[in-house]
Amino acid sequence: MVEEAIAQLLRMGYMSVEEEGATCNASCKGCAFANFCHKDVVKMYQLTDRGRALLAS
Repeated sequence: MVEEAIAQLLRMGYMSVEEEGATCNASCKGCAFANFCHKDVVKMYQLTDRGRALLAS
């Protein structure tokens, strides 16, 4: 149910997603996510400008 809600917000342009980790070529030393990453894909969601405008209205 939550996955469907997120998918709909993504389709409607209210949120965006970045996937980090799988294509990371950087050394883990000094990386803020090094303790959590383990080179696995980490999905990070954020509101788009459109999403912020909706919340502000």
